[in-house]
Amino acid sequence: MQPVRAVDTLSIDNCPNLPVSCTYLQQQAQNFSIEEQKMLVLDLLMNEYATPYHDFVESWNRDLRFASPPDGIVATSAETISDAWLETATAFPSVYSDSIFVFDKATVMTIYGYRLDMPPNYDVGFSYSCSDREPATGGRYSDCRTIYTSNRDATTLQIYNNGQVVGDKGFTLFNTSQNNYIESILTITNEIDMEHYKWQQGSCCREGCKIVKGKRVCTCIAWDYNCVFSGNDKRVDTMQLKDDLTAEREHTFPDFQPRLLLSYSADPQLASMTVPTRNVKSYVIKLKYQTLKKEFNVYSVNYTLPPQNVLYVVARQQKGWFTDNAKILSVDNQNEMETVTFETSKEGAEECTVTIQTYFNTTVKECAVERLNETALKLETDQWFYGTNETIMLTVKSNYNNVDIEYGNQKISLFVQGQATVNLTPELGASVIVASISGNLFEDEATTSAMINVSDNSELNLAFDVFLLMLVFYVLYKVAERYYREKKHA
Repeated sequence: MQPVRAVDTLSIDNCPNLPVSCTYLQQQAQNFSIEEQKMLVLDLLMNEYATPYHDFVESWNRDLRFASPPDGIVATSAETISDAWLETATAFPSVYSDSIFVFDKATVMTIYGYRLDMPPNYDVGFSYSCSDREPATGGRYSDCRTIYTSNRDATTLQIYNNGQVVGDKGFTLFNTSQNNYIESILTITNEIDMEHYKWQQGSCCREGCKIVKGKRVCTCIAWDYNCVFSGNDKRVDTMQLKDDLTAEREHTFPDFQPRLLLSYSADPQLASMTVPTRNVKSYVIKLKYQTLKKEFNVYSVNYTLPPQNVLYVVARQQKGWFTDNAKILSVDNQNEMETVTFETSKEGAEECTVTIQTYFNTTVKECAVERLNETALKLETDQWFYGTNETIMLTVKSNYNNVDIEYGNQKISLFVQGQATVNLTPELGASVIVASISGNLFEDEATTSAMINVSDNSELNLAFDVFLLMLVFYVLYKVAERYYREKKHA
């Protein structure tokens, strides 16, 4: 008999069993498809928990029960094993992006189901009267009678990671490798106790006689047969099911020391910071009076294997800036390292930390602050921010004759007496122009630098749009506040 389909755990009908209020949704349930219902209920559930939702997903998945296989999983049967199925459902904590990423330790969730039956007894009867040969036997074991008395479940589950056994439970905690091939092997075993009965020859029931040398000789030509117990035995029916899952361990970002580079100039001065971005969820640059936060991903929760619905965390790429008292001038991302340049003040720059959040880790580091020195050699640019298709007009002021200019992949030597102008081509990732006397780049009194910003404008425009939107909201708030204050005192 086909198992009864379970109620969908994310349906509005199941809402009273969930830790959210669905009163309004219950009144409108008929207006939503089952998929729409599930998205609405998921949104309500996510509002009750903190991002990135790992605790919520684990708690939900551990509470699921599977009386029948989820949709899309076909059960199989053979011998005395019926409705058998297996699924390596998920691992947690994990984040589903272009791959499945797991932490240093993860729990693999394996779900399965089956039913063990007893085979039918075989019985041709307890006796057979007067036969000239042993009665026929039959069944699986050529018995006159086979009785199955009891059975035991000897099923085993083995969880492997990269070929090594890591556990034998539906929820198995294991240490992850950089790449993980997780395999669940379910060996279903039905051990059945049985009794065998065989025909045993009984008394003679018919004789055949003949005259031999004048004497009558009789011999038995037919006997009664009885079906009697001959011994105990065990029948073992087995079936093996396999399923797998692959996952990557979260890539650790390079061990870096945050370096805040400050230009030498009057207020406001330029600041530049470079941070790693591979598998980074967000980073925060925090100075005493400024905060810059870059978000790379937003988290959500999705489901699989309905109607029970195994949940998993999804990271969706969505870049965005959140700033406090900071003006971003440029953002450049190359080789999984991102350089952000912004305006800052001389006060407060010494108090600097960088916080990097990956899928599973948060790291906070203090910055090393470096200021470009002022020397008798002066550099001035016609602006701070450049697009890649513009030209940098650099003014060099010096009483020295020979000056070497280095910027990105460009090197220029020139004769300067008082002032000279040089044109440079902006390069993404290059923000510092260095000038030195006679090519000596390491003597402060003969070396100076200027900081610029080069960008393709895309992220700068995004940051400006966010800033402008926040400014509009702030102005509307102040207008409304003043209106209600005046109305209150009218």
